[in-house]
Order: sequence, then C-alpha cells, then structure tokens
Amino acid sequence: MYKYKIKGSEGFKSNIERTIIDGVDYINFEIESETEKEFPPMTIEVTGFKGRDAHSYWRPAQQRRKKNIVMCWGEGDTGDAVKGTISAPVGVFYDLHGNNTLAASFSNVIEDTSFKMGVIEETGELIVKVGLFPYKNKKRRNYKGCLRIDTRKLSVERVTKDISEWYEKDNKPMEVPELAKEAMYSTWYSYHQDLTAEVIEKEAYLAKKSGMEAVIVDDGWQTEDSSRGYAYCGDWEVSSKRIPDMAEHVKRVQDMGVKYLLWYSVPFMGREAKVWDRFKDKLLYMREELGAGVLDPRYKEVREFLIGKYIEAVRDWGVDGLKLDFVDEFHQGLAQRNALLEDDARDYPCVQEAVEALLEGILTSLREIRPDVIIEFRQRYIGPFMRRYGNIFRVTDCPMDFISNREGIADLRMFSGSTAIHSDMIMWDPSDTPEGAALQFASIMFGIPQFSMRMEELTPEHKKVTDFWLKLWRDNRDLLTEGEFKIVSPEYLYPMMSSEDENSIAIGIYGDKIVDLKGDKDVLLLNGRMEKEVYLKAEKPQSAEIIIYNCMGDITRSETFEIVRGVNTLCVPECGIAKIKWTMKK
Repeated sequence: MYKYKIKGSEGFKSNIERTIIDGVDYINFEIESETEKEFPPMTIEVTGFKGRDAHSYWRPAQQRRKKNIVMCWGEGDTGDAVKGTISAPVGVFYDLHGNNTLAASFSNVIEDTSFKMGVIEETGELIVKVGLFPYKNKKRRNYKGCLRIDTRKLSVERVTKDISEWYEKDNKPMEVPELAKEAMYSTWYSYHQDLTAEVIEKEAYLAKKSGMEAVIVDDGWQTEDSSRGYAYCGDWEVSSKRIPDMAEHVKRVQDMGVKYLLWYSVPFMGREAKVWDRFKDKLLYMREELGAGVLDPRYKEVREFLIGKYIEAVRDWGVDGLKLDFVDEFHQGLAQRNALLEDDARDYPCVQEAVEALLEGILTSLREIRPDVIIEFRQRYIGPFMRRYGNIFRVTDCPMDFISNREGIADLRMFSGSTAIHSDMIMWDPSDTPEGAALQFASIMFGIPQFSMRMEELTPEHKKVTDFWLKLWRDNRDLLTEGEFKIVSPEYLYPMMSSEDENSIAIGIYGDKIVDLKGDKDVLLLNGRMEKEVYLKAEKPQSAEIIIYNCMGDITRSETFEIVRGVNTLCVPECGIAKIKWTMKK
C-alpha cells in the first residue's frame, strides 16, 4: 500500500482523500490558509510503489531518445519543470511487454509545477513527486488538486489515452478543421530568412501539384536581415522589399488552392525593433545571444499589442492560420531586473495566468474573424492546456533526424487526442539517394507531413519519391492518422507502430521486428529501413495478393503469395512498401 503526504504545508490546514474509480486511484487534496496569501513551495510525495516490472519510463515531450528510468536524489531533486506551456505533469513506468506498471498525472496543467517519477536506490521502490508553487504565485486562501494514480496492467498507449481524456474534462481541445489534417509546405529549412513573394508563390504552386494543401511562411517575411537571431523581431510589419503587398500576395497563393499560414515568435522583442523603446521596460528577461528580450505578458499593454498583430494578419492580410512559436519562453523562473519588482501597471501577478489570458485573447479574437483558424504549436508546448488554443502540434525541430521525427510523432499521437499531429519538416541532403529521401517519409507516415525542400531543385528521383509518398499518405490518411494507434517498445524508439480501422491495418517497421499477422485485414506495410528482408508471422496458412513497390513507387513484384504457418520472409526494397490483400484461407 502506498503512502502520500504534503511536505512544506506547516502552518496550513490540509486534507487528503483517496477514491478509486474503475481501478484508478484519485488522491484529492486541499490546502487552506486562514488569510489570503502567496503560498510557499510545497511537495506532494507518494511512495511505496514496488519497482517490479518498471523497465522503462515514458513522459510527454521526452524526445531526443531518452526513455530511461531516473533515480531520485532526495529532497532537492524536484524533477522536470512543467507548466501550461511546457509539457505536462505526466509519467508512465512500463514493462518490456509494453504494459503499464505505474502511471501518474497531476490535475493542474496551467501553473508552474515540478514533476518527478523515479526510483529510490536504497529500496528499489518508485516515487512520485509533484512540486507546487516554485515561483511567485497569486495570493489565495486555498488550493485544490488531484493526483491520478493508475496501476492497471494495460498498454502504454491505452493509459496515456485515458490520461489525455481525463484532462479534456477541464481543458476542452480546440476544434480541428480539415485543413489541419492536410500535408503542408514550410519555407523554413528550404529558405530560412531568404524569402520573397515570388519564391513563396513558386513553392506554393509546385507544392500543391505534389499534394500539399497549405504553405507555412516562416521567419523572414518581417525583416530584411538574414543573419538568424531575433534582433529584428517585435514590430511584425511586412518587409516591403520581400513582400510589397502582403494581402495581394496571400490572395495569389490562395487563388492557387493553397492555404496560407504565417509564423510569429510570440515572446521576442528585438533590440532593433522600432517599438523596442516602448517595451524595453516590460520584459521578463533578456536573451542576449538572440539580441532580443522576452516580453512580460503580465502587462495588459503587452497582451493587447500581440493580439492586435495577429488580428491584423488574419483580418487585413487574410491568412488562414498562424504558427505561434516560442511560447515556452514565458518563464517566471528566469525573470530579471524590473520583472522582479512590484509594478502596479501589471494586472496579473503570475506569468502563467497572464499567458492564459494572452492565449484566450488570441483565440477569441481570431475566431471572431475566422472560426476555422489554424494555430500550430510545437513540442515542447504540447500539453492539455495548449490543446485549448492550438489545433496542430508539430514535432520539435529535428532536421534530417528521421528517428527523432518518428519518435516525436509517436509520443504526440499517444497523448494528444484529436489534435492534428504534424511531423517536423522533412528535408534531406540534395545529394542523397532516393532511399535516403524516402527514409524521411517512411518515418513520419503516422503523422501529417510537413515538407521543406526547394521543389524546383528536386532531382527527378527525389521528385518521384516525394510524389509517391505524399500520394500514398493522402490515399491512406484516415487509416494512418485516425485509426487505432499502437506502438512497440518506446525504449527502443518505436521500432514498429501500427494504425488500424475496421478493414485495414498500416504497419511501419523501423527495426528488426517480426510482424505478427492476425485477422483478415488488408495490410499496408511500410519498410522504414535500409534492409530488404521483412519477417511475417502467421498463425495459419493463407493466400494473399501482394504488390511490392520500391521507394519511388515503381512496382517490383505483384503476385499471389502463399503464407505458411510460422515465420515468412518477404523481400521489400529499402524504404519501399508492400500491399497485402488476403484472398482465401487454407
């Protein structure tokens, strides 16, 4: 039996109640003060969980190949800093069969907290710690929260789905229009800041021909500077040398049948911005290496300024959506100089409260203009709170890193419900082989592709790869992105994953795994490897029509294939695919 307590609550009245609903424990607690005051740091600590079968550890936004179990070093080891704009207070210990051992989640996904699930090395037991009130927080008389503990022996993807649905009760996700589910072209990796209206329109036209339905215009439209950094961010006025007439330019793109999304780095105010003097004393802190400061959203003037800029883009320029970047930079723990002093001009004492007001203001204002507006966020601002304000979550930047892209899509699919999950922008070395290009596509097929290569400069082989994989994705979009999603071995970076509906199953193979063929559903097999042998395990002999394609979509084999009971070897070209349609049973 596990134990729970609240540390640091001396001088406060606290109450803890435990309830069990459908096999899940809910530890509800309330902390009360006799007077209205700012609460000091406290920690909810739950101990007594056996470490048996805790073989690996999953948590949101835990990308870059880290699914390892961590130790707990004691009182000072507070774990991950989480808040509304960074990840979520969630973790899952699981065994190597992919079944849950211990899943924990905390109800408050807005305020700054810390979250830790680890092993106590002296005993081998597991511990859950939630740190409350690490920074300046609003004055209050009471605080309520709930720690959800799930030890049911269910699959990892099932328990994370249940946690996501639990959060949805108090965090209604933003509606997801059809556009959010379409493949898109991004200018970032292909052009960075070297943008012009002509370049964007040319790429949009060619991207549309290859099956992409929107263009995301990234950094560069607002500045003539191409040195990277953010010193020229903040005014959010169109560079007339790059785009002489923004509204006309947007209309020309839309007249091609391509929707238009525009990038903003939300918090950054650059030293070279014309409005720098207006806002230089309303910063949370400086990022000297970027040449920019982070605006303090606790000022109403700051929020109204930003909201006004986004209204301008949607209302006056006619854009279909926004890519809102770097919202995780609003961080109270990094506050400097004036931001540490009291100021009656602020209408919120806490940064996270102010961020909520900012995002609420953005969404409300833009919906009045365009009810189906698109808003994209990227890892690591991808938790239940952010689902209220965005309908696209994208994998964090990982150029050419197909493994991180695959991992990010799987992590997001497991925890984001109906929110549209997009890949990081696909790119490769222009001198790469067709198989090398296809590897990027094969790895992201269970998400929604974003693409960022110069379309006109693609080699004929790379163009064939691009067109084939985008068409394959589009033809099977609902199966790949909205079917029942299953994963294998997160600790090995998802060497296999699948998605199935009533009639078909898509299976992606990314490591040396045997595909277990069960049932009579048609199979779309994606060989996301630089090896040709694929191993299929069947419970009984069966006959199937098999069509095999190479990475460019050329058919290399089409025949009836007799599958025997046990393990079968199928030769599929490197980064090719196989379509299997059952004919009759023996």
